[in-house]
Amino acid sequence: MINQNRSFIKFLLLSIITFGLYGLYFMTTLTSDVNTVCEGDNESTTNFFIMILLGCITCGLYPFWWYYKLGNRLNKAGHIFGVDIPDSGTTFIFYAILSPFTFGLISLLLFYRMIDDVNKLSAAYNARNYGATFNNNQY
Repeated sequence: MINQNRSFIKFLLLSIITFGLYGLYFMTTLTSDVNTVCEGDNESTTNFFIMILLGCITCGLYPFWWYYKLGNRLNKAGHIFGVDIPDSGTTFIFYAILSPFTFGLISLLLFYRMIDDVNKLSAAYNARNYGATFNNNQY
């Protein structure tokens, strides 16, 4: 089963305590789970650590593309699983663009929405593949 109970607060606090190392681990496992949930859509989400490295090489441009592709992929998967995923790639790009102007506070909203969307899809995936109880209104 895929983890469907990721906690944004745990992600935030442990990322602060570990100086970002937990955040790298968390987002790497999250992207791995996205690839599992969305398997068969002929797309692949680049590992978060690789995304950061490519961001350095492209002077910070690649992460915008990554967020856009991820948001659209989650939104499409929501339609397939019958889960309401209100965010899209455009939403994630909007948050990423506004983030520097808010001293990074909007990026917290971006990560919160991303985690919430993946939790919803993971619950639907588990329900479909393992018979786990799924309640679309639990989030």
